[in-house]
This record gives sequence, structure tokens and C-alpha cells, in this order.
Amino acid sequence: MKNLILGLGGTGARIVESFVHLCATGLGPSRAAVAFIDQDQSNGNTLRARTALARYASARGALRALTDGHDELGCDLLATDLCPHPDGRDLDKCHWAPQQSDASLAKLVGYNLMPDEARDLARALFHRRCELDMSLNEGYRGRPHVGSAALLVRIGQDEFWRSLEDVVRNANEEVRVFLCGSVFGGTGAAILPTLARRLRQVAKEKDRPLRTAGALMLPYFTFPPPADRGANVSAGAELLLQSQSALRYYDNEMKVGGAPYSFDDLYVVGWRPAIELDYHAAGAAKQANPPLAPELLGALAAAKFFAEERPPRERGGGDEPAGLHIIARENPHRLTWADLPPVTDRKSNRAAYAAWLRFCALWRFNYARAFTPDRPPGATEEAWFPRLRDDGEPDARRAAAVSGLSGYVSTALRYAATMSAFSRWGGDRFSLFDLWAHRPIAEVDLGDPTATPDLASGSLARGLTGFDELVRGLDGAPDAAAVYWAVSEKRRTKSFGLWPFVARLHECAAEPSST
Repeated sequence: MKNLILGLGGTGARIVESFVHLCATGLGPSRAAVAFIDQDQSNGNTLRARTALARYASARGALRALTDGHDELGCDLLATDLCPHPDGRDLDKCHWAPQQSDASLAKLVGYNLMPDEARDLARALFHRRCELDMSLNEGYRGRPHVGSAALLVRIGQDEFWRSLEDVVRNANEEVRVFLCGSVFGGTGAAILPTLARRLRQVAKEKDRPLRTAGALMLPYFTFPPPADRGANVSAGAELLLQSQSALRYYDNEMKVGGAPYSFDDLYVVGWRPAIELDYHAAGAAKQANPPLAPELLGALAAAKFFAEERPPRERGGGDEPAGLHIIARENPHRLTWADLPPVTDRKSNRAAYAAWLRFCALWRFNYARAFTPDRPPGATEEAWFPRLRDDGEPDARRAAAVSGLSGYVSTALRYAATMSAFSRWGGDRFSLFDLWAHRPIAEVDLGDPTATPDLASGSLARGLTGFDELVRGLDGAPDAAAVYWAVSEKRRTKSFGLWPFVARLHECAAEPSST
């Protein structure tokens, strides 16, 4: 089975970012390809998701290289083989911008060359200044009808687009494609239904097995109006109206008669009351919304879709209406582990995320120094640490693996800290992100959602203070000292080296019931 996840627009990219970190916990599929479609080529959300993917792939590849690609002790850490689509290597090629940087809808459709009747129709459908002549450099500004029209012009004309069709066209096994994006924005809302319909058409034409699913993100955050009230940007007040129109479309699509349905599953995620972000950015690098709790639900939906065992799909598929999946919190003012939909019976979400986050904290703030040759003068070292490095591996290969792992871990900790800090709704007094805490990791500037958390500012940087409070609801889980003694005991009977040690540390950091 082939798995492909596509992040459409800024919201879709943030779901992919959460999916990358979910794969690091061991809850993801064995293998998946990743791609982004965003007209805004410098969008801060997409760049951050691509960075997470790059550091994940670098860490995983360097660690596996130490053991010739074999997993160590069945370790779940970085378990999924994530690769960029289409060639598995080039991160630049996995991000497609449908139009050139100087494009406008008027240029794409040849507005100036149209006969008068056609121009009259174009003006009836699209506002001349705000839509036809709008620069598409930074996306579709919350106008999915503009994006859909612009995308249709490019179907079949671009190598990246053909590569998506080729995944389905050339498959001899079932292909699962998960598309994620907002129903209220521009790029995601425009591309999600258009792309799903086209892939289904290819599957029917070539008689190939295909399953498609979509994570439809309803408005889950809001933002103040821009300082320039006349600016041609998306407006928070319009999100609900745009979502209502989009859901009518999906409702009609599920009732279509005689034609194949575009989706096998639809996962609808929203948030009430919406999470308030106190800033506004039209696009480009400044549009870097912090990762938020609803995106975690979108990532879990993707993992569940890839993991579910189902009867073999008829060639082409799409003969039955989509299964509609909606989830709600038990308490509207809290998000707890019990609110997260399970992915697998093998391991709970809490156990998987707890082992991942506690490992990252222990590695970043303590154990990485065992493999760092340039330790600060006077830094202490346990007597058995040098033996961990005596594994026969070339120093350069081991150093690359340490650097790759540390790079990913820092990215993961900043992601976790930011999500915990900014997932606030209904006023600070009432809402509670009750999965993990951010203050042990870093102090986060709540006045600047685009700021990068400083890992040196959290309590974990001061002798692992606050380690016990990092993950919520882990009563009886081993503290940092207990993890140290567990790792010390295991080192006596098992092989030495970086990857075996990483596997042992990850195992010992988990809650007792998961080891």
C-alpha cells in the first residue's frame, strides 16, 4: 500500500507538521510520502512544516545508517519512513506553487484576449480589481473560487501535477491519499475538492485501487482585522460564511448520483470558541501561525486513515458516499488525552506522545552530551558514558547522527511548547490544554505568535527541573532519576552505540504500562 499526505495551503501545512511529529511517536504508518501545494511560496507555515520534515528525515536516516537500516529493538521513535514527493529526496520539489510569481487570474485565463461576451462573464464571476487583477504571489487571500479557477487552468500542464496522477496511474497496489486543508481559506479550500475529484477520475480511467480522505478544517482560530481596513486580505469575520458555503458543496458532493464520489472518508475538525491569535499577516514568511491543538486532531485523522484495515478496494473506487467523522471534546473548556481519537490498539496516544516528548527533553537537556566531543570545560561525565561511544562506528557518521537527532529534537520541543502555550480559547481562565506543559520546555512570548521559543529559558534547562510536570496525567511514571537508573541497568546487558542507547532511553522514558 502506498500512502501520500498532501498539505494544502497554510492550514494544511500545519496539519502535516503535526503529522511529522506524530510519526516520530510511532503512531504513523510504516511509510508515507509528503507534499505541499501552496501558491504562497514563502508562507511561514509551509516553511516550518518543511523544516520539520527535513530534520525528521535527517535524524532518521543518520540513525538508521548506523545499523545499516535495521531498526533497533523495535524502537518506535522516528518509526515512519517519511519522504518528500515525488522523488523521495528533494524537499524543494515537494512544494508546488500552481502559478508563477507574477501571475494573476486575468493573465492565466487570457482576459485581455477574450471576446467582449467572455470578458463580461468573467467580470460577473470575479471582481476586476480584487480578484481578476489580484497578484497570486501570496496565495488566494481567502477566495477559494479564485484559487479553483486558477488551478483548473494548470491541470495537466505541470510536472508536479502529473506526478500526483502518476502515483495513482502506475500503482499495482492500493493507494491512499490524505488531503488536508481549511474549508474557509483560499488555497486549501480551492484545491482540496478539485484535486480529489481529479485523482478519482484517473483511478476510474486506469482501473486502479484508490482511497481518498480529507481533513476539513472548520474555523478554529480567529484574528483581528488588519490595520488597513481596505487591504485585500482574508477577514476573520468572513470565515463562518465561507465555511457554510463550502460545507454545502461537500454535502452536495456526497449526494452525487451516477458519478464516483471523490472521498472515501471526510474528517471534520473545528473548535468552539475559536482560538484567538492577536496578530494579522497577509501571507509570505510573516504568515507563521503557531501550531494549535485542532491540527493535532487532523494529524490523528490522517494516521487513523492510513492504519485502518479494510476490504480490498474495487478498482477506481468511489462508489459509496464518504464516511463522515466528527469528534467533540468531553469538556468544552479542556482538551485531555481521552478526547484524542485512538489510532491503534497497540499503543495509546498518551503513551506514544509521553515517550516521545519525555525522550526529547532528556536527550536535549542531559544525555546528548554523552555523544558530544566538544563538551564545555569542566562538564561532568558519567563513567560509563565513554563506553557508549566505543561502538566501532566512524566518528563522522556518529557525529552526523548526533547532530541530526539533536536538530530534530529541538524542532519537536519548540513545536510542543508553542502548541501548549497558544492553544487557549474562551479566555485564559477557562481553557486548558491538558496534554503537556510548555513552561518546563521554554518560556513563550504570548504576545508574539511568530517568535521562536528559547529552549534555554525553560525549567528543564536547569537540571531537568519540572520533568515530572512535562506530560499531564502520568501518575506513577518514572522521574528523571528513575530513568537514569533504568538506563544504567539496561546498558550492562545490551549493545553499546548511539542507536541502541537512543532506543533504550526512549523505552525507559515511557510510562510503565507501555514498556
